Amino acid sequence: MHKNALSLLEIVISIALIAIVILGFSRVFQVGSMSIYKNDQEVTATNLAVGLMSEIISKPFCDPTNCTATLGPETVESRTTCGSNGFDDVDDYNGSVEGPDPAPRDIRACEMAEFKGFIRSVNVSYVYQNMTDSGGATTDFKRIKVSVNSTTLPLISITEVKSNVTQ
Repeated sequence: MHKNALSLLEIVISIALIAIVILGFSRVFQVGSMSIYKNDQEVTATNLAVGLMSEIISKPFCDPTNCTATLGPETVESRTTCGSNGFDDVDDYNGSVEGPDPAPRDIRACEMAEFKGFIRSVNVSYVYQNMTDSGGATTDFKRIKVSVNSTTLPLISITEVKSNVTQ
């Protein structure tokens, strides 16, 4: 027997050890890629929430033709026809839910198919100046809460207040 040669047993043990090390590294890569996917989903959800909030905040405090205390869209207003966003004030979005199928809609009310699976919802309520709930009483402040989630993501919410107070 040659002293410098490797035995079959040594080769098998070496291959087994290399396989164990490779399997350990593959688990690290799997966990890393799942983390990247989750972070990507959170960024997408946050961007969907911010985008819708920006759209809502850009609208007037109340309906330009008929400012009523009722929150929600008037009977002729909707966001279901692409190219025709019928919402013309902040509270029209109250109770709005978009997704997961059809996908959430853009500012023109067109479906954004690349975001299928995400769900956006909006709640608008009257609040007092100190931001406490008004219990339904009409005030000069509306709190807007936009929430986004998906089947793989917990709820992400952002909140802003729109005022009817002029300086």
